[in-house]
Amino acid sequence: MSPLRKRMIEDMQLRNLSKSTQRAYLHYIIGLARFY
Repeated sequence: MSPLRKRMIEDMQLRNLSKSTQRAYLHYIIGLARFY
């Protein structure tokens, strides 16, 4: 796992986002990264 992805997950956990929200955010960020 990349340091950036790990930090994003940690930040989402600190904000008490639900697991489904975390998965959705990661899914869209990965798609954005692939696009660029």
